[in-house]
Formats: sequence, structure tokens, C-alpha cells
Amino acid sequence: MAPSLLVSASQILVVAGRGGRRRRLVIANSGGAGTPPKLVTFLGKGGSGKTTAAAIAAQYYASEGLKTCLVIQSQDPTAEQLMGCKIGSSLTECAANLSTIKLETCKMLLEPLDRLKKVDAQSNLTQGVLEGIVGEELGVLPGMDSICSVLSLQKLLNFFSVGTNSPQGEFDVVVYDCNNTEEFLRLTGATERA
Repeated sequence: MAPSLLVSASQILVVAGRGGRRRRLVIANSGGAGTPPKLVTFLGKGGSGKTTAAAIAAQYYASEGLKTCLVIQSQDPTAEQLMGCKIGSSLTECAANLSTIKLETCKMLLEPLDRLKKVDAQSNLTQGVLEGIVGEELGVLPGMDSICSVLSLQKLLNFFSVGTNSPQGEFDVVVYDCNNTEEFLRLTGATERA
């Protein structure tokens, strides 16, 4: 059975905020070698402040000494402004203990296509048919954003690993700012049912 991605109730701290409002803070801790990284998600529609909250949470975890990765799915420049660094489609170290990455579905689809073209050029299986495919012109089908983002998180978190000797990622905490709430929850919940 795959490890749970969902935060348990014992890892949520309820604190009193200004004006008597209660706030929930997810507690993430480094469990040492062999412990899977924690996934902290910020889900919701645009304009709700989730990107701001995700950036602040990532900075907080990094300041606490946890190796943190902020994963942004939206193309909005808010995260770059808050982090003070350029967030690209590959892992970028933004500060001490803090790396960032922006998930861009089109670029994520180009990488495997380019590898496939190189293999085909060496073996000539398709007799040059793949060379005619221009990756930038491929359409992104509905649902591909969520599938590609879960596959990217798989690389960072390794939550599809089977067995106890599976290598874990290099991060203690992965903070994920997600657009597609329902699709993402269904896809990550599928790992618990597998």
C-alpha cells in the first residue's frame, strides 16, 4: 500500500489568530532518512490567495531548516514576486533550503517527445515519421494538466514507490499550489487505493 499523502489530524495545529479567529497550521517535520516527504497542498480557485499562502508556507518551512520545494502550477507571476526569484520549468534554488519549480504542461510534453525522436533517429523504427511532429503544436487535452502535475510530483515525492527500500526524494516538504482541486484530489487519492 502506498504511503498516505493526506495530512493526519495530529499534524494540524489550530492556533488563535488576531481578532479571536482560529487558524489551522499544517505541521511538517523531517523524520530523517527514509521518511517520505510531506505534501502540503493549497487548493482553490484563482484570486483566493492560495499562491500567496503557498509561497509564505514554503518560506516558513525553509526557514525552519526543512528542505522545501515550492511547486507552482499557475502561470501567474505572483509567486515570482513573492519569492524574489525567477521560477522556471526546472528546479531552481531560490534560497537556503528552498527550491522552486513551475509546472508547464506543454514543456512537460516536449521532453518525452524529444527523447522518443532521438531513439527513433537511432533505430529508425518509424522511418522518420516522428520528425514531422512539431511538439509545440501538440494540443493539451482536457485533464492533461492534472495528470502531468501528478507525474511531476511523483518525481519529487516518489509516492508510487512499492516496498520499504525505495529511494526517497531530496525534500522534506513539497508545497504545491494547485489549480484543479477535484482532479488533483482524485488522482492523489488513487495512490491510497492502489
